[in-house]
Amino acid sequence: MKVPTTVHTAANLNLRTGPSTSNKVVTTVPKGKSVSFLAWGYSKDNKLSFDWAFVE
Repeated sequence: MKVPTTVHTAANLNLRTGPSTSNKVVTTVPKGKSVSFLAWGYSKDNKLSFDWAFVE
């Protein structure tokens, strides 16, 4: 079982409904706040992408 890692935002972080800037912003986490990093996201061709992450 992988344990989430707490990270601090370096800038305002937009949490979206999906992995694209065209997806709706659900909320914005302010700069300096913490989130739990869960995993890196996947690209449209189902390859690991370091552009997107799952957070809690």
